[in-house]
Amino acid sequence: MILAKNEEATVGIEVKKARAVFPKAEILVIDNGSTDNTRQEAIDAGASACIPCETPGKGAAMLCGVRAASGYKILFHDADGEYEIEDTIPLVAGMNIGTMIIGRRSPESMTWSSRKANGFI
Repeated sequence: MILAKNEEATVGIEVKKARAVFPKAEILVIDNGSTDNTRQEAIDAGASACIPCETPGKGAAMLCGVRAASGYKILFHDADGEYEIEDTIPLVAGMNIGTMIIGRRSPESMTWSSRKANGFI
């Protein structure tokens, strides 16, 4: 599940990467109120569907996606390309042994500005 808001420049790239890494997966893009061409870029890139979510916020987008998903294993990924979809392979493998897997960035792998910004979140 790829979460997007005004990501027309990157959503297609992320959909294609997700499709390459998980070829049998349902690739849903959750469009959280985009005003650009995010929806069409996602569909053109091969998303299974692009689900509109008009309620603002990442949590609302995640809930819209969970409601729309047909599978029982759900992976959330952002459309901005900050993280590589390939890095989620171990998380998906862990889904076979646990009920919930959470990926966490270690501070040393983050840029200085990201570390500082996370302090405000």
